[in-house]
Amino acid sequence: MAQAVMFIMIEIGQCDRGFPDTDHPLIWSGRTLCGLFASSLGMRGYKVSSRDIEGALLRAFFLTAIIILLGTGACSREITPTAVAPTATPTSVVPVGTVLPFQTVEQGIYGDYSVRQPRAVLITSPQDIPSLNGTVSPESRGLVTAQLQRVDFQRYVAIVVFRGRKATHGFDVTVEAVAREGDKLVVYAQFWEPSPSWAVANEATSPFHIITVPRDAGLPEDVEIVLRSRPVTPTPPPAQRP
Repeated sequence: MAQAVMFIMIEIGQCDRGFPDTDHPLIWSGRTLCGLFASSLGMRGYKVSSRDIEGALLRAFFLTAIIILLGTGACSREITPTAVAPTATPTSVVPVGTVLPFQTVEQGIYGDYSVRQPRAVLITSPQDIPSLNGTVSPESRGLVTAQLQRVDFQRYVAIVVFRGRKATHGFDVTVEAVAREGDKLVVYAQFWEPSPSWAVANEATSPFHIITVPRDAGLPEDVEIVLRSRPVTPTPPPAQRP
């Protein structure tokens, strides 16, 4: 194909006239290669010495090598993806504001059956305990009441987190952090869902978690309870994974 192109250039009289009259290595090699191809085609008027041929070939070799290297570098830069640092999946919540200490009073699955929506209730005195009688099932009422009556409300406040009524077992609620954000007391909770790999009992449940928070942790006078939850699904052991 190269010989055909050169032959056409020579025929239309553009081979020598197509290169400027200069000693630049690239131009000189082009003129010499034109003469070389013309001689191979039997064209008259093109006399190329062996020294010219050797020099032209060397120059053409080095120029070709440089072009290949530059092209390879450009291609490498074009297809090389930008490295992105992996983002670690958080294993626990990161609270906003001032994190407060808390302790568990009681935790169970037979709590408030009257509502289906999750909620958090603040108990600041023993007089607030009877208000839970209508929200805690008879199975847990005695234990919950006994545990709350042991709380020193001069030093602590109690918070009850209800998950809401569920049709089966496998649901649960676990408080994982408590933080103060201005005049708000934010409760971070895990809402556990049934694992699709495990069988659950078809019995209605209402998970709850009761905790206490020290009053000297900096609780505001008129505190507002805010519940923030995230769903969690148990992961079965490797042998049980589908």
